[in-house]
Amino acid sequence: MNLRPGDEGIEKECEYRYINSQLEAKTMHLLREADEILAHGAKSTNDDLCKASLTNSEYCSSLRQSVDTVEPTSEYLDKDNLNTASVDEVEYCDEPDRNEMNDRNILPEAAVGLSLKAQNRYLQAKVRVLLEENQKLNSQIAQQDYDSVKRSLDQQAAEIKALTTRLNRATEECDRYKAELEKVRSSTRENVDSLRHNVDNLMTENKRLERQKTELIGAFKKQMKLIDVLRRQKMLIEASKCLQITEEEFLKALDW
Repeated sequence: MNLRPGDEGIEKECEYRYINSQLEAKTMHLLREADEILAHGAKSTNDDLCKASLTNSEYCSSLRQSVDTVEPTSEYLDKDNLNTASVDEVEYCDEPDRNEMNDRNILPEAAVGLSLKAQNRYLQAKVRVLLEENQKLNSQIAQQDYDSVKRSLDQQAAEIKALTTRLNRATEECDRYKAELEKVRSSTRENVDSLRHNVDNLMTENKRLERQKTELIGAFKKQMKLIDVLRRQKMLIEASKCLQITEEEFLKALDW
């Protein structure tokens, strides 16, 4: 199954959180073990502790103050667990006889033969190493969060830039279409006005032609009537000529 870069980052972040919580718990456990060793050593070797610069109670107090001043940098550490750990430290300092049989197995074999102060320094060094590792993991988690947020912001910026470019192009196209539409409307108005003017001219010309047609038809009818009258006059003239010729011939016949 392929994971996207964001999912892989989240998975690593969860892993870092888990490791961080484990280291925090381990650090608290080592601090409690150090308190147990000091309490057990105070009970068995009072003379050595009298020569030391701090008593068991003073060391427990200073150790608690150092733990209180060193705040975990991870924001994912549960505050309830931290409070519980502080209460457990006080209980372990107040009750030095708890789990005495397990104290022998706390230190590695190389540090078992050391003095109490050396063991104390060893445990403090180990705590510092764990705190440094915890700080490194916290830095890695913070860097991971920063990189993830930066990638997300860069991606959002790229998307916004792309959307802005598309919006500008769409706005330009919209303005261009508006200009073309205005041109078409203006041309359409001009064409409509021209067509209306042409229609008016054609209607005026049609009326004039209709009037001329009516006049021509009236003149044609008058001419037809005139032609009919002339035809009748011609027929009468021809008839009168025929009668005149016949009358002359009749008179000649009588004279003969």
